Amino acid sequence: MGEESDRPVGLDLRAIGVHVRVEIRGSGNRLAESALRRAWVRCLMPAGASVEPDAVLPVVLDDDPAVVAGAYAAGDVAYDDLAAVVHEVSPRVTDLALRVRALDDVLLLHAGGVCDAAGRTALIVGPSGAGKTTAVRRLAPRFGYVSDETIPVADDLSITPYPKPFSVLDRRDRWKSQHAPDDLGAGPTPAAARAAAIVVLDRRPEQVGVEVEELDPLEAIGLLAAQCAFLAARPFPLRRLAALVDAAGPVRRVRYAEADDLAPLIEQWLEPVVELVETPAPTSVVEPTSVVEPASSVVELVETPAPRSQPEAPTYRLAPFHDLHVAPDGRAALLRGDQYLVTSPEAGAVLAHAYEQGSVTSAGAAAALEWVGCLSSTSASEVAASIVQQLADLGILIPGDQHASGV
Repeated sequence: MGEESDRPVGLDLRAIGVHVRVEIRGSGNRLAESALRRAWVRCLMPAGASVEPDAVLPVVLDDDPAVVAGAYAAGDVAYDDLAAVVHEVSPRVTDLALRVRALDDVLLLHAGGVCDAAGRTALIVGPSGAGKTTAVRRLAPRFGYVSDETIPVADDLSITPYPKPFSVLDRRDRWKSQHAPDDLGAGPTPAAARAAAIVVLDRRPEQVGVEVEELDPLEAIGLLAAQCAFLAARPFPLRRLAALVDAAGPVRRVRYAEADDLAPLIEQWLEPVVELVETPAPTSVVEPTSVVEPASSVVELVETPAPRSQPEAPTYRLAPFHDLHVAPDGRAALLRGDQYLVTSPEAGAVLAHAYEQGSVTSAGAAAALEWVGCLSSTSASEVAASIVQQLADLGILIPGDQHASGV
């Protein structure tokens, strides 16, 4: 590969608003720098634009196994293969940038995005392997290219574009090729963008035509929660997701076979100009109690069981949790640990009462059900006792008369 330079070669990138410096060493440093510069052309920072980076990614490309082994052991991106280096730099840059922004006041959404000429952006959401990159790659020549990986969304719906290279599995080895957006004909990246539509991908090869389903808001919040990095580090994460769904929604799940079939729909959904409006405060929102990784599962509480007689339950309080959001229809969404839970309106009334009062008994729960008009006084007592017991069985309520702290 040639002789190693005395000093590393630096490549300054802007990733989701973070200045990441890729420092390349080894006998192949110039070769790696050239390949990365071409792939990351839309994320390059102007020469001399910033003095100190927010994060540094050490990279080694060398044909000496000992050099590679030492650098790899130190946690660097280190290989004797250019394709391997270019492949691994992509997720490592994104990971570094996410960690820098972990405590920033934005939602870090694992999503792709395409936009119209005004920067109105369709957020394309789905777990890894759902086809986001393929969909964005096929749509980007018709629209503007925002990202195929991660999009930070602020409360005012503004977006930080991240036009990284497209990671495409088109090689015979295990490395993904990194294609510059321009090489694949992607449309321009806007200087400023704004969330205007949210699309959840459900690709089915056998699908004939395209099916569109508007998701229930609480189901949509759960799906988005599972695709947010460091969600519980955000203040009021469920309320903020609810505001995003309300302002940029409805969230649509699209069942399709070919990504090209999505283009007319995306074009249609981006037509209206979405103006930010003040989102009404939910019935009850609580402050987060600790920081954990994002929700990884969605669990829905069963509908309120049939009334049954039981003795008066003891006093309960809410177990530690991160956020509670009560929807306009009375259902509650609760984020705790790695679970996102949705309740019936009756259980939502009980949870809201437990939060507002600091504790709940069966009698208090019955009063709450009567107050919100869920049930009449003749049936509220039995149903309330059943709901409280079910919430206790699930560990959402625990014995005690004050809120717990911590998770």
